[in-house]
Amino acid sequence: FTLLWEEAATVQRLLLQALAEEQGHPYSKAYRDRHGLPAAASVQTALRALERREIVSGERGAYRIVEPFLAEWLSPGRAARGS
Repeated sequence: FTLLWEEAATVQRLLLQALAEEQGHPYSKAYRDRHGLPAAASVQTALRALERREIVSGERGAYRIVEPFLAEWLSPGRAARGS
């Protein structure tokens, strides 16, 4: 997971943290505002990259982290990356 995290772009990291906290609709303004995500176009680019790597999965606009242990690893209690 550390390698995946280190290789992820900034928006991908923000998106992964948001999805670990709350599965949902990251294109919606409300979701992006709640999680401090950038514009929908940037989120779309990050989602596509994470989907290609099979890290996230989406259906009907709702996205989730595929690997439950990754979601747990990304939980807010592990805010200090690199550990």
